[in-house]
Amino acid sequence: MRNRLLFLSLVATLFATTLLSQERPEGPSAPRKPEYASEVFAIFPSGYDQLIGKAGLVVRVRIIASEPKIVQNPNSYPIGWTVHTAQVLDTVKGHAGKTIRFEQRASRIETENYVVTTEGQEPLLLNHEYLVFLTPKDKGNGYFLTFERDSVFEMERGTVRPFGVSQVARDHAGMSEHRFMRELRDRVSRLEVQK
Repeated sequence: MRNRLLFLSLVATLFATTLLSQERPEGPSAPRKPEYASEVFAIFPSGYDQLIGKAGLVVRVRIIASEPKIVQNPNSYPIGWTVHTAQVLDTVKGHAGKTIRFEQRASRIETENYVVTTEGQEPLLLNHEYLVFLTPKDKGNGYFLTFERDSVFEMERGTVRPFGVSQVARDHAGMSEHRFMRELRDRVSRLEVQK
C-alpha cells in the first residue's frame, strides 16, 4: 500500500480538467472563448526525508526565462504548464550544469481559440531565487517539481518562504536562509549515508 502511495506521489500531477462555463469576452461584440481550467490535486510529502528522497536534484536557482506550454491530451482538455529556465546557484543533491529546465503545473495561456489556466497555482517569477526539489522526466529531457508547489521554497531577503501548504512547508516558513540550507545539507548527507 505504501509503495502504491509513493508511486502516486511520484506521478504527483493527478488533476481534473473542467470546462468553465464562464467565458470572458474582450468587448461587447467580441466572440467568446472557452476557458479550460485544470486543478492540481495536492499530494503532499509525508515528511522532509520523503521530499529529499524522491527528488533526484535539489538546487538553488534563479529563474532567467519562462515560457507557457500547452499539452494537448487526446482524452481530455488541453493542460497548461510553464517551462522555466534557471541559472543554478548551488547544488545540494544530484548533479546540474550551469542552467537547467524544469516544468511547473501553473499557467494562464490564451490562444486564438481558447484560454487554458491552472487553478490555484502561480508560475515562479523571473529573477527570483528558489530552492527547488526536482525529479527527472522519463525521457531525460529536463525535470518537473517533485511535489509541485510543495517542492518550492523562495529565498527572499535571507528568509525562507515556502510555496506549499504541507507540514514540511509550514515547518520551514520564516526560517533563516542560512539555517535552512545548513539543515538541508545535513539531512541530505545523512540520507546518502543510510543508502
